[in-house]
Amino acid sequence: MFKLEIIDCLEKFSHLREEWDNLLNSSSADNIFLTWEWQFNWWQAFQEGKKLNIILAYNENGELLGIAPLYAIKKRILNCIPYYELRFIGSGDIATSEYLDFICYKEGEEEVTAEFLRLISDGAKRNHILALEDMAEDSESKNYILNYINKNKLSCLIKEERPFCPTIKPSSNWEAYVQGLPKLMRRNLRSSVRKLEQSFKVEVVKFDDIRNANGAFEHLQRLYADRRNQKNEKNKYISESYKNFQENTMKSLSDRKWLYLCFLSLDNTMVAAQYCFKYKDKLYFYQNGYDDNYAKLNVSQNLMGYIIKDAHENGITECDLLRGEEWYKMRWANGMRKKYEIIISNSWIGNIYIQYL
Repeated sequence: MFKLEIIDCLEKFSHLREEWDNLLNSSSADNIFLTWEWQFNWWQAFQEGKKLNIILAYNENGELLGIAPLYAIKKRILNCIPYYELRFIGSGDIATSEYLDFICYKEGEEEVTAEFLRLISDGAKRNHILALEDMAEDSESKNYILNYINKNKLSCLIKEERPFCPTIKPSSNWEAYVQGLPKLMRRNLRSSVRKLEQSFKVEVVKFDDIRNANGAFEHLQRLYADRRNQKNEKNKYISESYKNFQENTMKSLSDRKWLYLCFLSLDNTMVAAQYCFKYKDKLYFYQNGYDDNYAKLNVSQNLMGYIIKDAHENGITECDLLRGEEWYKMRWANGMRKKYEIIISNSWIGNIYIQYL
């Protein structure tokens, strides 16, 4: 038997850090986007118009065995029929997250997942849709959710989400990895690195603590904006909530030594940036940018090369380039991770929603 508790206020959420991350460490869903640090900062920044609905599952000894990190939001079908939707914290707003999931201890994932779904089904009159986005293809709870759906004959929609997430599994060493790249890319990589080192004083500057990185956050914003302008895309840092989220998250990640903020400097000028997370033995490539004045020198690709080489030399088992199948990611990748969205309903409003989709 499990004791379930609903967390519906920020203050209670703020006190969960130690329990949350301890459980995540023992969960098969463990990744940077499910840490308390990411989830709490995301909620602080983007909670407007949403209602916190985290479900905790405890055993009879009071040990935390499961977390369903959810929120509820009111929406409308065809702009007229109101309905309530439960979503993962981290989804549905300007700051993207990946690999969202239920967090359960490994030996009891199926039982805890079923308990969460039973509670959510009992509350269907309040929350008509459970929309679980950005679940990794290898998610254990995804499989248990699908089993529960089939067993209870629930109305659902399962979608493969695009774009996928390119990944790099490091080789035995950097040179072996480079040899596995296409011939033209190998040649271009070596010649562009050589050209940079002949023409400039080249430095790769890394920060794992944003508090000791004078001006680094501002450099990241500038270089990110440059890249967005080149592509005629929106600069997310115009949003104060997004800017505050990233700054606060960097501080939280710095405290855990999970921040990996890297710049390419040419003659003491920051010309390219890569905002990453180093979590356990994985490196997540979250955001990048570069100065358009140096674009012909392939500064962004050269910086990626430096970082991937560093990953080979420091025991990283996977570089995850995260969502997006752009050419600059695909040319480095040797793997791909799919993601899924599962939409569940057991109410007539939810059924209309699924049919409408």
